[in-house]
Amino acid sequence: MAAAKNIIVMTAGLEKYAISVSNVSSIERAEIKKEDGNILEMLEIRGDIIPVMPLTNIMGAPEGKQSDEWKIVVLENKGMKAGLFVEDASPVTELIHEAHSLPKVLGMEKGSLISGVVQYEEKLIVLLDSHELIMKLSEMRIAG
Repeated sequence: MAAAKNIIVMTAGLEKYAISVSNVSSIERAEIKKEDGNILEMLEIRGDIIPVMPLTNIMGAPEGKQSDEWKIVVLENKGMKAGLFVEDASPVTELIHEAHSLPKVLGMEKGSLISGVVQYEEKLIVLLDSHELIMKLSEMRIAG
């Protein structure tokens, strides 16, 4: 049996995604009217100005329910921070099974954002790479 890994499962639109809890610095509640969900926003969270964007837009996931209530999952890796707007985020969940890697041909455009898949509640869900997500949002902030 593989070593346990702690994750947080996020709901974004109609999809669920997992991320290692070791890269999550906080989960914040936010009431924000989203006029255009594609917009990268810069928000002040706990004294830091960070780029925040809906995870549905980053991953190309179908939109879910329309709401003004969001959670922001704040990621931190190597001193860099970024936030993801999600509809929900689970409490910390311990995985018993090891993450499975994916073939490189899967999702070439989004492939660098995915580090594998994990089993969660009888389903396989995508395990995201927090470092790559932070880099992508930082690049978008600089370009925009």
